[in-house]
Amino acid sequence: MLGRVPEPVNTRRYTGDRRRADAARRRREIVEAGLQLFAERGYARTPVSEVARRAGVAVDTVYASVGRKPQLLLAAHDLALGDHVVDEEGTPVAALQRRYVVEVRAAVGARAKIATYAQALGRLLPVTAPLLEALREAGPDDEECRAVWSEVEERRATNMRLFAADLRATGELRSDLVDDEVADLVWSMNSAAYYTSLARRGWDGDRYAALVRDVWTRVLLEPVAGGCHDVTMSSPLDAIAWPALTDRLAIRPATPADSEATWRFRRLDDVGRWLTRTPATLEEHRSRFEDPESLARTLVVELDDVVIGDLMLKVEDAWAQAEVADQAHDVQAELGWVLDPEHAGHGYATEAVRALIRLCFEELGLRRVTANAFADNTASWRLMERLGMRRETYTVRESLHRSGAWLDGVGYALLADEWRDDG
Repeated sequence: MLGRVPEPVNTRRYTGDRRRADAARRRREIVEAGLQLFAERGYARTPVSEVARRAGVAVDTVYASVGRKPQLLLAAHDLALGDHVVDEEGTPVAALQRRYVVEVRAAVGARAKIATYAQALGRLLPVTAPLLEALREAGPDDEECRAVWSEVEERRATNMRLFAADLRATGELRSDLVDDEVADLVWSMNSAAYYTSLARRGWDGDRYAALVRDVWTRVLLEPVAGGCHDVTMSSPLDAIAWPALTDRLAIRPATPADSEATWRFRRLDDVGRWLTRTPATLEEHRSRFEDPESLARTLVVELDDVVIGDLMLKVEDAWAQAEVADQAHDVQAELGWVLDPEHAGHGYATEAVRALIRLCFEELGLRRVTANAFADNTASWRLMERLGMRRETYTVRESLHRSGAWLDGVGYALLADEWRDDG
């Protein structure tokens, strides 16, 4: 009796896939080796043979996989901009897939987009600017270098038009500026030549990032209320690159569009019993939520792009004697939080508030944070203690609850030099 004849195995597909994977791996290793050597020795003192040696391949493999030396430098430049992420072919990811570009596009508001982009430039240009400057300097004597450098400049100009359009969509750009003018200003200040000139004067990436953020915010955006371009008049939260990401959550400034999502859990009895106020209707909630002063200190917490909570970060003055009151301006913050009960029990509140405290100390440079709760709200004050906050006050029947009962209250605080981010 004849058994079933097995179907032939198609080994060609497997072999082809493996070859493509090997080629992608080699391409990435070559570009990584080029980036390391260009950073260590500079463009002129890095022969292709040395790149091949470090990557463990033949020189002909470098040419076949990536191209000649100018193309190798361009690939190394793009690898650095993309945080060393490559596609399935081993090629650095396209501009719109770079992490910092994704973060800029996700940031809410023009000031947050500018701050996010400036921060990325301060991190990346110290690595990429020397590469492009070497390419530019080789241009007069090397037609291929000149062509690659021109390609990068035009590509930057195109990307800055996209950035200008992204800023325009926020409604915060000055109406008397056209997008090409916005793009040209950003293009001139994010160039390798501009950064290198400042670096030669002793500037580092952080100082450069602060400069471009300040200039672009003042020059490109409409004045804040009061008729002044001084960014100190805007919310302190504008200085943070949003969204702030944790392992599972994204935290960003609230917008009027978040009013309905937050109403969904704030209207619940188990939540509202501990809140300062509980509007009776969505319209009442929306009116209070969208108040500019309230909105300026409110953040929302997202899980997989769904709002599951909101946070308060209210920067304020510390008490001080009159002679030194100016030194106590905006040095501390009061914190608050609300989490949708549907998502309780997974550590999201702890994760979000830990990130909030980190932003206060590490991003805003505050010296102290505080939080208050009814003593009966054990979930809230236990969260404070989990994060290392210290109970400073216990008040007896000090707070009048809407139920008509006078309830005890607790107050917690944490200083910057006591903070340990163990998350």
